[in-house]
Amino acid sequence: MPKPSLISAASLLICVASGVASDSFTQNIRSFSPHSVRLDSISFAAKAMALNTDYMLSLNVDSLLLTFRRNAGLPAPGDPFDGSWEDPACEVRGQFMGHYLSALARLQGLGCCYELNFAPVFPA
Repeated sequence: MPKPSLISAASLLICVASGVASDSFTQNIRSFSPHSVRLDSISFAAKAMALNTDYMLSLNVDSLLLTFRRNAGLPAPGDPFDGSWEDPACEVRGQFMGHYLSALARLQGLGCCYELNFAPVFPA
């Protein structure tokens, strides 16, 4: 039996979204939790996820939070990401930070529990 392709999946999505698919067909479609999916450790998807996770955890959280902490009047350890979107002089700073937080939330939601190390800014 051939494996479903991306094109057939996209075609199905278009049919369902446009109402072309019959009711008998669409009633068999059910959502599922990402927790019910397991990736083979040697699959392309698992390798890509591991690579992305390693990259996300390699970023210096204190440097990412530098501008936010400065603007809030908090102690701001870390070095600025000069020349990047998180550069304190960049007018769109914070753009990457939103993507970063979304990616971390997704990793946490998928059960990839990692501890981020950053300097506390409030006294204990």
